[in-house]
Amino acid sequence: MNEHQEDRELLRAMIRERIRHLKPYSLSGCGRPDIRVACIMDTFSYACFKYECTLMHLNASIWKRQIRRFKPNLLLVESAWRGLDGSWRRQLHDIGGDPAAEIRKLIRFCRKNGIPTVFWNKEDSPNYKHFISTAKLFDYVFTTDANCIKRYRRDLGHDRVSVLPFAAQPALHNPVGSSYQSKDNVAFAGSWYRTKYPHRIKDMLLILGPARKYNLHIFDRKRDYRINNNYKFPQRYHPYIVGVLSYEKMVEAYKLYKVFLNVNSVKDSPTMFSRRVFEILASGTNVISTYSLGIETMFPGIVPITESVDESNAILNNLLHNAHYSERLSLLGLREVHQKHLYRHRLDHILKTLRFATSGHNGVAIIACQDQYVYLDRLLKSFHNQDWEHKELILLFDKSSISEKQIKELHSEPNVSLYLFSEETSFDERIGFALRHTDYDRVAMMNGADYYAEHFLTDLMHAFHYTDAPIVGKCARYIYLESRKQLLLVSADKENRYVDRLSAEAMIVKKEVFSEISLRGRSKDGVERFFSDCRNSGIKMFAADKFNYIRNIQESDESLLYGDDADTEKAAVVACNGDHVAYATI
Repeated sequence: MNEHQEDRELLRAMIRERIRHLKPYSLSGCGRPDIRVACIMDTFSYACFKYECTLMHLNASIWKRQIRRFKPNLLLVESAWRGLDGSWRRQLHDIGGDPAAEIRKLIRFCRKNGIPTVFWNKEDSPNYKHFISTAKLFDYVFTTDANCIKRYRRDLGHDRVSVLPFAAQPALHNPVGSSYQSKDNVAFAGSWYRTKYPHRIKDMLLILGPARKYNLHIFDRKRDYRINNNYKFPQRYHPYIVGVLSYEKMVEAYKLYKVFLNVNSVKDSPTMFSRRVFEILASGTNVISTYSLGIETMFPGIVPITESVDESNAILNNLLHNAHYSERLSLLGLREVHQKHLYRHRLDHILKTLRFATSGHNGVAIIACQDQYVYLDRLLKSFHNQDWEHKELILLFDKSSISEKQIKELHSEPNVSLYLFSEETSFDERIGFALRHTDYDRVAMMNGADYYAEHFLTDLMHAFHYTDAPIVGKCARYIYLESRKQLLLVSADKENRYVDRLSAEAMIVKKEVFSEISLRGRSKDGVERFFSDCRNSGIKMFAADKFNYIRNIQESDESLLYGDDADTEKAAVVACNGDHVAYATI
């Protein structure tokens, strides 16, 4: 073994160790246990859909017995090459008119028993011809490629055809445990196709070549060249190959890099491109891609597209040397995926097409007590500015503090409820009243003196998709010192991780927490007691990103400081005398 080989072996060992220390994280349970789906899927799709419904994979030998016991609401079959257990190998593609094909028997049985059947061709358009005979058997057909819709309608003779792109599964693809400061530069996960996709070779060269000077790591999916030498990377890339990882390890490795590179085999589809693009963005990592109409259409301004070596150089340089820009862009990607491109969205689309009830939406109640009355106008503005649709503001004010005119005005405010109390009514009693009078299962407390960007609630609500913590909020966060005109960043290392405390003005709490723990006021002691009680009760707290919230501190407001906020002398000054709001907003 020469010196270069020893270096590569050491690097591979280091990567494996870093992945091990990430403590692979996955949620348990599923989003719609009431929906029972019998399926035939390959490994990746099964791993993603199993968190969205009660899923049973059918074996080619015993499927009839399985269905009778399971009583599924529907059958979902993808364009699988072998199926999860290998029993469907060569039984779903190129079946032609074979009357004895097992899939024909399965569809006939489902039709006889009133079970709707759904086929999803994830291999379109390159493998359309291999699965069209199978697609003709099903009640509904979905495709990853919108360009194939007309072909399906022509070949199937009906219009029960729809688009179903790839997506991300937050139980697997998430930023939990990732830290920008500790990330390596750039990686590529994929294969070299010497003959199959000629245009892909050109794209590989224009994106991989410039990345070499940034310590490129290549995860070679087809590392065993003894099987097929056409997948062998050229010699000049061998020093950058760090091995191959299982799918489970690869999704963890997404978090180890600032940038992943992507090359597309299909370039002209508005909806079809590699599933890893969704998965990497959901992991909080940026993607640079060669041209794809689908990526350009679905992630405009989020995934930089390169069509030349010079463009690749410029994009890499910007993302790897401008941390603030890179972190902001990654949050845009994470948000876009959670708004539109989760497997929950894909299952909902299938269910809606079949006229099943789709999943509901979680909402959040913002609770404001008497101490917020002086900031009422700013509080209302912050609330109405939030783009999370399902929200309400509950005002718990003293009767003596508010005029009849204000009462009328507040009653006319959309999604705002006003309740009046005597001055003797305690903070605890008011909070308890609000919890009983909201139908939403999550609550938060905003501070009208602080700044909340429009996506503040949205990004925190998204974090509930990928963490089992009933409390999600900000630990790393910005503070603006009015007297010094300085923007500070505190607890910079506490993003995307479980913590033992959060900012009380920047967190969302599931109502279930308050059946065990009380929030005894907004004073330093009250807040510290709340977090201490949570820790002692084993209630998890998760810190999301640092953006879209600024704690505004005036010289006369030092009594409002507590916890990490009080330690401003050790905080990092990140922007002075500039547009601090724009800096913290994305």
